[in-house]
Amino acid sequence: MCLVDLYTRQATTRDDKDQWVRKPALSVLIYEGIIAEVFDYDYAPQSVLIKSRRIWMNISQEALSDTELLREKGLLSALQMPSSTYKPIICYQVSDKGKEIVKNALREDTDAVHKVAYARDCYELLKPMWDGNSYWLVSPSAESKRSTITDIEDVSYVSSAYIPQCLRYGGRPTLSNAHRTLECNGAFSNIRDKQVDEIITLSSVSLIVAEYIPFGGNNILQVNNNLGSTDRVQGLLISPIIDEDSAEVSLELPKQLTSVEVLDYTLTNHVNIEAEIRFPEDKHIVQVETFGVSLNAEGTCYYGMQLESVLDKIKDNISIDHLSRILVDVQQDSSAIVDSMLSQYQRDLMNLVFVGDAKNRSKVNLVVANEISPHLSASEYMDRGDYENELRQVIGDTKAAYDISENDTLVFGANGMLVCGPHARLHEPLLCAYLQFITVDVFLQNFFSRIWILNDDLATTNALIDSAKVHPTALDHARKNIGKLSREIILLDEIVAYLLEALEIMELPPEPPEQTGRCLYNRLELKGMRTLLGRRTNDVKKNLVGAQRFLDVLRDRAKVAFDAKLVELNETLDQNTKRIHNLQERSSQTVHILQLMQFLLAGILAFAALDRITGDWTVIDTKWMEGFYNTMLKDSALLWLFISLLAWLLTAISVQQCSTFLQWKIQGASKVRIQNKSKKYTLTSSVHLCKIRLK
Repeated sequence: MCLVDLYTRQATTRDDKDQWVRKPALSVLIYEGIIAEVFDYDYAPQSVLIKSRRIWMNISQEALSDTELLREKGLLSALQMPSSTYKPIICYQVSDKGKEIVKNALREDTDAVHKVAYARDCYELLKPMWDGNSYWLVSPSAESKRSTITDIEDVSYVSSAYIPQCLRYGGRPTLSNAHRTLECNGAFSNIRDKQVDEIITLSSVSLIVAEYIPFGGNNILQVNNNLGSTDRVQGLLISPIIDEDSAEVSLELPKQLTSVEVLDYTLTNHVNIEAEIRFPEDKHIVQVETFGVSLNAEGTCYYGMQLESVLDKIKDNISIDHLSRILVDVQQDSSAIVDSMLSQYQRDLMNLVFVGDAKNRSKVNLVVANEISPHLSASEYMDRGDYENELRQVIGDTKAAYDISENDTLVFGANGMLVCGPHARLHEPLLCAYLQFITVDVFLQNFFSRIWILNDDLATTNALIDSAKVHPTALDHARKNIGKLSREIILLDEIVAYLLEALEIMELPPEPPEQTGRCLYNRLELKGMRTLLGRRTNDVKKNLVGAQRFLDVLRDRAKVAFDAKLVELNETLDQNTKRIHNLQERSSQTVHILQLMQFLLAGILAFAALDRITGDWTVIDTKWMEGFYNTMLKDSALLWLFISLLAWLLTAISVQQCSTFLQWKIQGASKVRIQNKSKKYTLTSSVHLCKIRLK
């Protein structure tokens, strides 16, 4: 609570603002406190959505449980806000009641919290900042430090492939790696928390990670062909790296290969394979990672693993803390394996739904164990304390727990399910059927969020069309967006078709005759889940239809805006053409006047030169001009003035006529070029000129 108080503040005036701390940022600070040995908590990796990316973070379930307890006591206030990714964000703030307790806290406790929250060199709060890949602890003046909360730790283990028998259709059984358990002797883990509390342990553990991928008969056939299911020589290596230039002679790859061998298959229905991961690990980390993969035409993909040993524990007494880190390995490595088997079309569908982050997509965990220690009743595991916090590390937030028999326990979580007991493996058909529907449920949740992102893109495109008159390039961007959104809607509509087909193909297992099986059958509620998924799929289909209609409206609006812009552009071009034409006419007139002025100035210059040669002599000095001179200039008043004005007028009229003639000559000329295969003719004709030239 002291830590939350440092990052929150209540508004004191009407114009002031409240300050809250987000849950992911608080988790980062708590993790740093655990590493610094300030908080006595455990942590485990958990899948968290940060903005549009799903990443793994080391989350302390004990700290979250204490936070919920403080909320129940009224010491913390919680605020839920929507985000741009349509996933709610939880924020915390210390209440008035909690502030009184913070004021009376011991100095030792507050100093320990300040050690985590403040930078060492200066008394400034460290703020967790997300850069798209990692969290950084940043202060205004001190140097920023990268948090290791997103660095998932590894443990050494040996595993064998595990595929439930209800998914097998003949073929050889999976091989056991029990003989390799000694390889873990002397191996270590790189867990940074020095004291890991092992409250719950499991024995003879089988892990199944499941997900839904749009498949179908043709895609299964392509997978079988890629794996060489019908080839005489079985077994090959696959790589998650995509070959960008298949025409080259040689190929260099990082050492991230997987050995794959087909166990059994049907050409268009399913394929079961055994995969051995050969990814390099850190020094002193030994991971013999082999798991079974079952791909089915309805889209459910199972990745199963039987744990032979974890560190120094062989088969039994496997810690939940270690198990949580192994599940992260299975989820990450299974994505790399199956992506190398998918077609490019399927990869495009997955990247579309998961917004370009398909490799970190969410999956469902199923943990099956023969024994759980300590063995308690279902209600005792839901104690809202240590036991429940342990279970939350592998199956997420616990929802409910049931005793399906005296020795068998079933626990539901947000990210999966835990089944423990000596008869747990007898119910594999029911558990696999449940995974079929729950994976579709998880996929639909992401699909529904993706539709809202699509609606936001449609609204953005609509705003671009509205701003087409203001921003010159807005309409071009809008038309590009319309093309992109059209493809997305087409792909999303195809995904809905895959979902509807999958729900039709998925079969409900019959109700088991024994009491334990009937109890589990009732708890799983398979029939109701199938009906609900069908309704939800039809619901998203209606949303897609609405998005398609909105896109049609946008396409029409863009066409109208483009036509209006084209008309406006043509009008502008016409106006500019007229202006240019007028300027051209005036320019031509100016040129002609300048040409006439050149002739006149040349004459004036010539006459001035002659006057220089003759000196003061004029024509008036001649005898033949004397009579005219006396009559016109001396004897008649103002007569010479009128003669001068008349000469000026006649000269001006002559100049104007010459300019008009030259302008008329330019405007009246037109050229026509006629060309055929054999000869080329150029015809030049006008009102004042007509001639034909043969070229």
